[in-house]
Amino acid sequence: MPATESECLMPKARLWMLVGVGLLLIVASLTMLPQLRSPAIVPTPSFTSTSTLISSPTRVVVATWDVSKLPTVTPPAPSEPTLPPDALAMRAAPTATPSPVAQPTNTSTPTAMPTPIPAMGSDDMTMVEVPAGEFLMGISMQEYAQVYADLLEKDNLAYPTQFAKEVPLLQISLPAFSIDKIEVTNDRYLRCVTAGVCASTPILPSFYQLPDSYMSDPAYKDYPALVTGYNAQAYCQWVGKHVPSEMEWEKAARGTDGRMYPWGNTWDEARASLQPEPAGTRPVNASPYGVLDMVGNMPEWTAGQFTLYPGINQIWESAPNIFEKFLKNSYWTTRGGQFGATFPVLKRVTVRIPQDPTKDVAGFRCVQGNTLGSLADFAVHIKDTLPTPVPTLIPVSQPSLQSAVYIPAGEFMMGSNECISVSCREEPPHLVYLDSFYIDRTEATYKNYIQFLNAIHEKIGGPISQYCNGYLCASFGGDDTHINGNQKQFILDEEKYGDYPVEFVSWYGADAYCHWQGGRLPTEAEWEKAARGTDGRRYPWGEVWQDALIAPISNGGPVGSHSNNGSPYGALDMLGGVEEWTADYYTEDYYSISPYANPLGPTWSTAKVIRGQSPGLGITLRKSQTPDSISLGVGFRCAYTPH
Repeated sequence: MPATESECLMPKARLWMLVGVGLLLIVASLTMLPQLRSPAIVPTPSFTSTSTLISSPTRVVVATWDVSKLPTVTPPAPSEPTLPPDALAMRAAPTATPSPVAQPTNTSTPTAMPTPIPAMGSDDMTMVEVPAGEFLMGISMQEYAQVYADLLEKDNLAYPTQFAKEVPLLQISLPAFSIDKIEVTNDRYLRCVTAGVCASTPILPSFYQLPDSYMSDPAYKDYPALVTGYNAQAYCQWVGKHVPSEMEWEKAARGTDGRMYPWGNTWDEARASLQPEPAGTRPVNASPYGVLDMVGNMPEWTAGQFTLYPGINQIWESAPNIFEKFLKNSYWTTRGGQFGATFPVLKRVTVRIPQDPTKDVAGFRCVQGNTLGSLADFAVHIKDTLPTPVPTLIPVSQPSLQSAVYIPAGEFMMGSNECISVSCREEPPHLVYLDSFYIDRTEATYKNYIQFLNAIHEKIGGPISQYCNGYLCASFGGDDTHINGNQKQFILDEEKYGDYPVEFVSWYGADAYCHWQGGRLPTEAEWEKAARGTDGRRYPWGEVWQDALIAPISNGGPVGSHSNNGSPYGALDMLGGVEEWTADYYTEDYYSISPYANPLGPTWSTAKVIRGQSPGLGITLRKSQTPDSISLGVGFRCAYTPH
């Protein structure tokens, strides 16, 4: 039935009545506003920082805020400019509320697992039962120090973090499972190939020193099959089993007493072959459960994404940097010692080698039992419960703070709204509080760095060429790099290049040098404050560009040549010279979530922040490079935390 005219008008009447009531409420609230208004000066919240350990390889610092207390902010030094008016306004504005530190996100793109294979095949493999219960996995820091020292005694180059992926010592409880007594042989694996389920390996890596006919040649039918991780998984699923997890493999290999080798804690070359041989040839190398060839013969696949052990941050925070490539990709881990290694410490059952399961090849064995899962699923207890002092693994030089400048605690303006870079990654400008610190007056020089290289070489030894892999040191050789070497030491035309800023140094090399000096790389925030002071200036010397003050770019002259281009604190060559590594990981949008106090940068990224070379664009320009990159025009300076 159609509505009448009066019925259509009723909703409109009600609407006007509601509007009238709303206007009355607004007027009433405006009359009360002076009584509700907050004080003109809003106190800046104080902060405390607590470190939260997580299983991913980075530290997350969570800021907690107490608005009832004020922070102690050191007054500016006599020569230090004061905060600009917009910074003071920002402090009192609602937008000054500190942002929480971003929680870590997994930036990797894991490789898709292959489709599960139906259990349609069978094998005649003898299996060994491993009973339920607890066992010790990994090594303690004391064991870590010992295996590192053992490797150094062999006059072989070793890195301080080489065994970091094995610590800390964990206590794990696993249910019972069964494991193949020997590795899967070529003869057994070819049955899966014939069934059309598994793929053969036509070409083997040269370091195995085996013919390409290895898998099909009857002479090798009893040798361990060498396949990709995914093909190992296909075989195990085909016979109704699975590739062992690292937990299963390590318990089967070492039992419950934490031994270093299946037979005990003393290396015995007669028990473990360093070259390929038929599986199960040496019964004397049996584990406590009777499993054979867990050390020696071929390395073996374990299934699941390679990760660092829980608690690694508590002991060694720099370790994840070395394993970045493996952590952000879907690498698995091979166990059973480093293939072909002649040093016993590289053949221990705890040795972990990350490898790509889609293309790298190794041996394998299979497991039956409901024991798949992560470490956290099996009641992990960290035996290294307290941080143990890390042994002095490389010589440490005392920092000379006479060559550093002091940056007092306090606030400064960080970033810019000028959209300097294409992606505007310097935005938004924001207020940052930093504790006091020291920073080198100039960049590290070739003279400094060659002293570091030769000190490391004297301690560790090894061929000079092995230092040039982008981790500890850099890439050297040729006219551009200036540093060369013989088998005894690194050499440099010191008179010509000694005082030039060092280049061709990876982030890892810069980080190692600063720790050798008793310092560290500066955070991105520390670098910017040291360069611009607290007044938000665009250049270290002020707001106006001056060509005469800029340091020569890349090999243009010694550090500190332009003593009048100093920042408000006296730091030189913060623009020009070479670009400089900082400690922080890099993301474009970090400033939008950066915390107010002592920001440490994102918790994870594929690149590190570099600052400072593009002079005309000013102090705030942000760039990035992968930490293993080695480039002309990239150097660094160190920072130091006051004691």
